[in-house]
Amino acid sequence: MLTELVRAAVATLRDPRAGARRVMAVRMERRQRWEVLLLIAVLSAALAYLSFLLNARLGHLGQGARMMSPFAMLAAQVVVLWVMVFAVHHLGRLMGGKGSLDDAILLVAWIQAILIGMQILQIGALVLLPALSVLLGLAGFILLFWLLTVFVAELHGFRSLVAVFLSVLLVMIVLATLMRVLFGMLGVDFLGVV
Repeated sequence: MLTELVRAAVATLRDPRAGARRVMAVRMERRQRWEVLLLIAVLSAALAYLSFLLNARLGHLGQGARMMSPFAMLAAQVVVLWVMVFAVHHLGRLMGGKGSLDDAILLVAWIQAILIGMQILQIGALVLLPALSVLLGLAGFILLFWLLTVFVAELHGFRSLVAVFLSVLLVMIVLATLMRVLFGMLGVDFLGVV
């Protein structure tokens, strides 16, 4: 199963449009789709927490950096993925797209699953080559935007990747700002430091 997931992730990286179509071809109930997304959120939050602990142990954190609890980190991850699903679906539909909420759930889950692979590589690099870990973090950020752009285009039937990328960029900036304000009102730094 893990080998198949790795192969599917590599195939998606080689041809993201085909990868998105394979994900959208998966048949499962909506409840199961949300459960997959929740499982992905749990794994991602656990890896982020592990990464923070390793950074702290290796002395890579600035003074006064404190991590939120694993449960708060999980809650933040769930909120971010939930907002991402609804933004991908509803904003795409507002712009004339034809994608379904069910497909948006799985596509966001698949993007995050691929990013979990990047998190694992980053954690390994953190121990062996800390400078490489920083580069992998940047690569993960770029990968998020690239996959999100292609997946949104494929989900909604949009042709112009440039127009989708610019829309994704604008929406991500607005949502990140709003979520930072929301989390700030709750006393949680959006980047994970309280």
